[in-house]
Amino acid sequence: MTLSEARKIIEEIHERYGIQFSEVQEKRENGQIRTIYVTLKLRLDAEKVGPKKMS
Repeated sequence: MTLSEARKIIEEIHERYGIQFSEVQEKRENGQIRTIYVTLKLRLDAEKVGPKKMS
């Protein structure tokens, strides 16, 4: 996968799911980006989540 393809996928995820914030870290090896780590942060609507079930 190319770097531009990876960035396009990340952008598609943001747009499709309405994600407003994520952390993207790029790991460089020998001066080139080899790995991208993406942490998605999702905000839950408290009214839609409901109480936690007791087991």
